[in-house]
Amino acid sequence: MDKLDPAQPESCYERVQVWNVAAADAHLQRRFRQETQRRKSSIHPLNRAMKKLLVFDLDGTLLDSVGGIAASVNRTRADYGFAPLSPEKVASFTGDGAKKLIERSFSDVRLPVPLEEAVGKMVQHYANDPVVDSFLYDGVAEGIRELHNAGWIVTVVSNKPVVVSEKILTHFGLMPYLAENIGGGSGFPLKPAPDALFSLMEKYEVPAENIYVIGDNHTDLNFAKAAGVKSVFCEYGFGVKADAETSYTVNSFSGCVKLLSTVLTEM
Repeated sequence: MDKLDPAQPESCYERVQVWNVAAADAHLQRRFRQETQRRKSSIHPLNRAMKKLLVFDLDGTLLDSVGGIAASVNRTRADYGFAPLSPEKVASFTGDGAKKLIERSFSDVRLPVPLEEAVGKMVQHYANDPVVDSFLYDGVAEGIRELHNAGWIVTVVSNKPVVVSEKILTHFGLMPYLAENIGGGSGFPLKPAPDALFSLMEKYEVPAENIYVIGDNHTDLNFAKAAGVKSVFCEYGFGVKADAETSYTVNSFSGCVKLLSTVLTEM
């Protein structure tokens, strides 16, 4: 009797088994390739190529909130017996978080309590009714939805307390289109410190060249610069550009969407 090669099947039955296993494996590999191709074809071309991230400011970019912020500041001033400030004056104090806002809003008087107490009172006033005298800029609701559907990862990073910004974004129906909403109290230093932006870059694995920060204040532009990403300055907002550098400038939110759509086709 011939000596059997242990590497070869010992019978025709075993050879058939090996053939069946190989055939089944080839079939599974074909199915896997087909399913992979099907999934790729169902994903927006943007996602097949490279992820793209948008980081929006809130006040003065998505939301005209001057009236609401001024109302909360003036309620706080009234709590301590001081006269109200004009909305325009309060608007000039925004952009650097609640603490700086109150510090500037009481710079003309002597606060009878620690600054932190006044900050807490103002935040509470604002949190109780964060959408009073506030509204989305023209085109924001449709524009955010359009950008989301085009495949952008859409986020908001604001220096406003996050508990307040979440209420606002929920009220105006924007939360379903946002991957992240980061604000004061989220565990990151406020803008222009780039920590929150670096966290988003790492979490979503997006390179710096595919990230755009959109805002109306020098704080936003310096935030982008510190992280080495592009910026879009919204001159329709109530912030101040100062001497900060920007990659692009727009005068309406619809103009911002048009710009980003053009950028998308060029990527």
